[in-house]
Amino acid sequence: MKSIIATMFLSFAAFAALFALAGQASADQRYEFDIKWGFVLAGHSVLEQTDATEDSPARVESSAISADWITSFYPVRDYVRAELDDPGNFYPSLYRITTREGSHEKDREVKFLRAEGKAIHIDHLKGTKKKYKIPEQVHDPLSAFFRIKGMPLEVGKSVYINIFDSKKLWNVEVKVLKKERITVPAGTFDTVKIQPMMKSEGIFDAKGNIYIWLSDDEHRIPVMVRSKITIGSMTVLLTGGDY
Repeated sequence: MKSIIATMFLSFAAFAALFALAGQASADQRYEFDIKWGFVLAGHSVLEQTDATEDSPARVESSAISADWITSFYPVRDYVRAELDDPGNFYPSLYRITTREGSHEKDREVKFLRAEGKAIHIDHLKGTKKKYKIPEQVHDPLSAFFRIKGMPLEVGKSVYINIFDSKKLWNVEVKVLKKERITVPAGTFDTVKIQPMMKSEGIFDAKGNIYIWLSDDEHRIPVMVRSKITIGSMTVLLTGGDY
């Protein structure tokens, strides 16, 4: 049972990163989600975008927490943050992921020195640090899909984006599959269904295909995500927020 729960929540906060905002960085926004394992409520997730202030850079953040019945034997708390030095294009200066899933913990950070063509990967639990070569136009897993939602999404075509994740550079294809009307707790939406074609230990780590539904309008509201896991499927449903 614990192995199933672990798979279901594996870096789930980063799964929420697949939901993004259209176009330019805008006013603060917040999206709230239920995480379902089949028909069972397994947890909750929040995705937020915050504009820059005098004291802090623009950032995007996602978090996930297990439902009470899971927390009693396998607590899950995941948190992901990307700080942006180019908010209009969602290019990051820093990416940090901290997770607690049962007895397993992660605390990893990537500092993006894009002008120098370098990324510094830091594992705070292992005490390791290493530099990697990157192109100037590169994203982390969280900021990447904030950027993708601002791209033209035409059914039958794909968009591509460079992502540095799991100490590797990936050129990720995202297929635009079809338009579909769906109903979630937050309401009924006309959506565009997309599929990222990449697997790493970050946002795309799953046993099967991952599908994402975004509202088919200028807002590109994150509506739903669905993925196969070891047993059954995981679904993330928009429940509300401030958008």
